[in-house]
Amino acid sequence: MFRRPSDSTRRGKAGRSPSGNGSSGRSSREWLREQTPRGGPAPARHADRPSPRRSRDGSRRGGSGLLGLVRLASYALLLFLTVQVGIMAWQAVDSRRLELFNGDDSAETPYPRLPVLPGGQESWADASLAASVQKGISSQVGTTAVYIKSLNTGATAAVQANRVFPSASLFKVPILVEVLRQQTVGLFNMDTRVKLQQKHWANGAGVLQARIGEELPVRELVDLMIRVSDNVAALALLDLVETDNVNLTLEANGLRDTRLRIGEMKRDWGGKPGENSTTAREMGLLLEKVATGGVLNEKQSEEAVRILSLDQQASWLPALLPPRVKVAHKSGELTNIRHDAGVVYGPRGQFVAVVLTSDFTHYDAAADTIARVARSAYDYLETGQRR
Repeated sequence: MFRRPSDSTRRGKAGRSPSGNGSSGRSSREWLREQTPRGGPAPARHADRPSPRRSRDGSRRGGSGLLGLVRLASYALLLFLTVQVGIMAWQAVDSRRLELFNGDDSAETPYPRLPVLPGGQESWADASLAASVQKGISSQVGTTAVYIKSLNTGATAAVQANRVFPSASLFKVPILVEVLRQQTVGLFNMDTRVKLQQKHWANGAGVLQARIGEELPVRELVDLMIRVSDNVAALALLDLVETDNVNLTLEANGLRDTRLRIGEMKRDWGGKPGENSTTAREMGLLLEKVATGGVLNEKQSEEAVRILSLDQQASWLPALLPPRVKVAHKSGELTNIRHDAGVVYGPRGQFVAVVLTSDFTHYDAAADTIARVARSAYDYLETGQRR
């Protein structure tokens, strides 16, 4: 039968320790203190739960991961901004190069656009100017023609100025004038593209001989025709405006001996077929009209002067002039022929200078004559001193 445990039995069971060592009369807390070494750490209440680990700086690693992401995002943003700045800088450089290529006015020349000068000054022979110019002519040049005219006073010096010469690359000046004139009346514009054909091919000066079949804008052809005296560019432009129209414009402006006899013509312009001709006086007259708005409107006159002011491979007129003096000119040469013709823009005045040479004993003699004549005229017209 079932017996009820006695009080002593119950007291014995209650006095047992949790470990069952049989010690009576002690609480579990007292027993636990006995089991813990004196001075040692108390056991953790949750020994099965790992404590969070800390980094060297004392912060928890959970926060360290977030900080790393922030840093990575900052580096990425910095890299992105650096790349964007680089792209913007490159685009600025590329834009500037495009301006240079397209012939932007401010990019092409480091100085302001040269103004259209007032015209109408009557020519009068200045004996002192002629004497000064004469000293610049070398005896090593068989034939020299000179035409100088001040656009401020009309003072003129002429040496064989009416003698007819082969024009060499000076024939490109009338082509430039006709291109700008026809543009003014709307026949085409500077962006009109012209196809280079086999009939435009020509040896000599230029860079387009190997580009027959390509299409180039008028703007680029004009630039090459003047800057590097490209013959293919000149013939392509002449085909565009037509030789007869060039000669009619020259005739309408009082030029009788300056003629083009190349390209397709419907009229007989006299002289030897295939040979272009000019005189120092007539080339000077044409340049005077370009500089003073006598043959083109003001805008196109400025454009013509700007184009003629571009740096050229052969620059004899400016060779001895002060560095800041601007010269809008065109040079030309053939075997035993050297020419240069332009408008000199001095600080106190402007003048036309044309020097045509042939039959010289040495190339340098012709170049030296052209440079010395221009400097003699400059010194006299600027300071009144003879060189």
